[in-house]
Amino acid sequence: MNNWSEELVEKCPPDNAIDPNELTFYRLAKSNPATETDFVSQRKLNPTANYTNVSECISRSLSIWDDIDKCLNILKLPRHKNKAPIVMQLNLVTGDGLVLQTFKPNHYSWWRTNNYNVASTPII
Repeated sequence: MNNWSEELVEKCPPDNAIDPNELTFYRLAKSNPATETDFVSQRKLNPTANYTNVSECISRSLSIWDDIDKCLNILKLPRHKNKAPIVMQLNLVTGDGLVLQTFKPNHYSWWRTNNYNVASTPII
């Protein structure tokens, strides 16, 4: 798979990342309907940032959740506190990228391919 939506570093995604075929995840959106700006990694948002305890590969992924309540919990964090609770439902299939459970239960990193159709993302 080499059709990544963002430029990735060597050995990224990691070998233990999985095909998310038929899995559903959730992610906060900034807009309804979802647009490309809702699918931007931290590295792309902050190209010169130094992230502690986060690999360069992870910084180029998107944070997604396998539980809608866990996704909504991030609205309690200061950085997200004043955001509207717009949640995208990501019904991923083979070809949409690869995912890996990271950081804590229910949180995944998603390396998206250009095959994923942003315009078809349901807002719930």
